[in-house]
Amino acid sequence: MRIRRLRVYFNTPEGLVKAVDNVELDVYEGEVLAIVGESGSGKSVLGLAILGLLPPNTIVEGSIIYDGVNLVELGENVFREIRGTGIAWIPQDTDASLNPVLKVGFQIAETPLEHGKLSRKLIWSFSEKLLESLGVKPPRLRAREYPHQLSGGMKQRVLVAIGVSGNPRLLIVDEPTKGVDVVRKRQLLNLLKNIKNSNPKLTILLITHDIPFIEELADRIAVMYCGQIAEISTRTRFFTKPLHPYSKMLLESLPNRGFKPIPGELPSMINPPRGCRFHPRCPHIMDTCRRLEPPLVEVDGNYVKCWKYASDQQ
Repeated sequence: MRIRRLRVYFNTPEGLVKAVDNVELDVYEGEVLAIVGESGSGKSVLGLAILGLLPPNTIVEGSIIYDGVNLVELGENVFREIRGTGIAWIPQDTDASLNPVLKVGFQIAETPLEHGKLSRKLIWSFSEKLLESLGVKPPRLRAREYPHQLSGGMKQRVLVAIGVSGNPRLLIVDEPTKGVDVVRKRQLLNLLKNIKNSNPKLTILLITHDIPFIEELADRIAVMYCGQIAEISTRTRFFTKPLHPYSKMLLESLPNRGFKPIPGELPSMINPPRGCRFHPRCPHIMDTCRRLEPPLVEVDGNYVKCWKYASDQQ
């Protein structure tokens, strides 16, 4: 997938919210790409733009090239053919995402049913096998239960089962650890590892603010700040020698790395700062940072949007 000059704006009574603003990003087959950043940085909106699940008050510009097709230009009827089998979504809210009046086995089988990849005779056997592969026991019983009869961990696994049921090429996982305790977080991490190991060609786009969660899972990390990509680095580079000042401060805010809060607040998405959007909070600010937006430049195969590195290449 190639994302180029992507802008996702929302028309609101308060003004134009620039949720995603001039994002450029490549997503490679078979990788786990984590998109990290503080809440409100535009991560989930980027995922929803890829899926074409945006409200009517949205303005979308740029391109999202998937399998040679620009998703931005697709109509809803065509997009429905891609969702679930080409690109699938695992949402963050288990209770809001599961239908309370349908048995979970039917919800798991819904995507392959809709796309003609499964007959109604095989609904339960299909769901049971998928639940069993995800460690849900006993699968026959669980498939025939309603969401309210399951624990939080079980519901999470059902959402994962729904996401992978159509055998997608790209799986977008949105904030999987939100509101999850340490035990469930480890279970979820192992679950995603097993899914990835069983299908090496599967690409996972992992949207999260939980940086420790991705340390064992991600191949690359893309850092978002105020609707823009600040850095794209390999896992090793990001956790040992991050490029962008914001990335470094994110890591230093973790309990095991000093627990230093990032000063200031996220800027307004309606009226973002001129120049580099991080400059009001940056300890390395230069005059250029206040005036001009930095380009995304390559540094040893990684990418960073910062005048410190852009100036070195000029």
